[in-house]
Amino acid sequence: MINIEEIKKIVKLPNSSKLIIFFSAFKKRIYDIQCKLLSNEQPTVYINFLLNNIEGQSRIRFFIDSIETALKGNVEVFFNDQKQIGFVRALEGYRLNDVLGFTINMKEALCVAVQEYNLQTNNDGNRLDLNDVYMIHKLLDYSYFLLSLSFIKTRNEIIERNKNQLYKLQHYAAEVISIFEEEKICACASQGVFEIYNLYGTFVILNNSDNNRSFKNTKLIGLQIPNNILKKTCDKITSHTKAIAIDSNDRPTPFEKWIPNKPLKFICQPIRDSNYFLMGVLFVHRQGNVFDFSKFDGDLLNQFCYFTGVVLSNCRMATELAEKKEELSDLTGRLISSQEFERKRIAADIHDTLTQALTGMGYKALLCQEIMHKDPDRLNRELNELIALINKGLQESRQIASDLRPSILDDIGIVAAFRKLLNDFKSSTGIEAFFSSPDKITLNHDRGTALFRIFQEALSNIKKHSHATKVRVALGVNTKRGLYLQVYDNGQGFRPWKKRKMVRDSGMGLLIMRERTEKLGGKFDVSSRPTEGCKVSVMVPLNDRSRHAKH
Repeated sequence: MINIEEIKKIVKLPNSSKLIIFFSAFKKRIYDIQCKLLSNEQPTVYINFLLNNIEGQSRIRFFIDSIETALKGNVEVFFNDQKQIGFVRALEGYRLNDVLGFTINMKEALCVAVQEYNLQTNNDGNRLDLNDVYMIHKLLDYSYFLLSLSFIKTRNEIIERNKNQLYKLQHYAAEVISIFEEEKICACASQGVFEIYNLYGTFVILNNSDNNRSFKNTKLIGLQIPNNILKKTCDKITSHTKAIAIDSNDRPTPFEKWIPNKPLKFICQPIRDSNYFLMGVLFVHRQGNVFDFSKFDGDLLNQFCYFTGVVLSNCRMATELAEKKEELSDLTGRLISSQEFERKRIAADIHDTLTQALTGMGYKALLCQEIMHKDPDRLNRELNELIALINKGLQESRQIASDLRPSILDDIGIVAAFRKLLNDFKSSTGIEAFFSSPDKITLNHDRGTALFRIFQEALSNIKKHSHATKVRVALGVNTKRGLYLQVYDNGQGFRPWKKRKMVRDSGMGLLIMRERTEKLGGKFDVSSRPTEGCKVSVMVPLNDRSRHAKH
């Protein structure tokens, strides 16, 4: 391996007065050009460090000063600095290509600066020529070489030193991937933190129904976390939040801004799926005592949490598929039973109304035929009664037809139909009802009928089960051209979901409402808790020809 003394013999840099004059006059300009070139590159963690961190900015200036020092004859100081920076950047966990890219950019920055300098220099004797530029490039090439050797050697030593951690991460991955129970995965993750870092891992499972930031009603797996730490972190957690570090003074700071090996009390790492849905939070800690954490440890934790998020996401998808299959089977059975019940009900309605009405009409017609020539006055009375029977039969037949298909939607439109249905509900139950909507919403028959049936079922559930005193209904179109329906009551509430599955005792109504919504490509949600009322939310897309107007 070539050492610094051998490189010094090869480089043989003379004391270049022209280059020294150039650096003395243009150091500020070289710095500005280098920063501009870096800002035009694809953003990386290292570039962000150089441009936005005071230490990184100082590093650029020190590198330029070191080149000037080498040109003045002290090459050893410059090369030793490059060996040291390769060692430091490897420890900090930066990528070698990004670190070397800084040197390549400096070459380009110096070329641009030399061109500008020559244009501004009136003294031809002070202008720089190709030999001067070559001298600088040769100096940077050897610095590049030493930095690479130092970085790779250090990185290999780090990997060798942390080989046991990498092996334990591999063991954790092999173990957790075969688990398909969410809480067992979280428990395995907590144990994995202990195995890899000899630290404690506490997994906080968030309430996945609303994906909010609150840690209320969540479940902790592992050792308890102090409430003040939970509060400090939960207010900062969102779907795109990166890890949060809690220092020895209990102050939260973004983990990416934390200085490696500075003592910590907690690391709060969000666990997400591939769509950035926040599934949980992993706390790494030592029961409130401080601990050291290297850059390599941080990179390993990122991989650990990413893999855990993938496994949790796969577990949820597998669980949802199994539950969907079970729900579909259950729904199919209920639909068959419901279909038979509905047929019996329709048959009973026809028998109790139309059949009896037709039978009465028949008897009246026979009676009229008998008294036609005997008693004209009575005939007139019987004919009037027959007309009344016919009208009643027509009214009852229209009611049966309306129950099967809501023609009111075609007659007066969805807004007026909803308002009428709600007014009928208010009259029959005595429950206060409030309705808000645009003056007019136009949509096709399928969406109108599905939404009307969902609304009917929602009101029916409130009437049967809620014990509510107030109902609020909102119908409208949002900015994304989606039709929404929200039905809220202040009743006794219930628990409609168990994990992601609708419980059986919630009845078939919620299942059918959801199936109707999803068939239209929409989203159905029920938000309810005991004593806190219930909110049914439906969002369906409008078809291309639908329009929304206000008058």
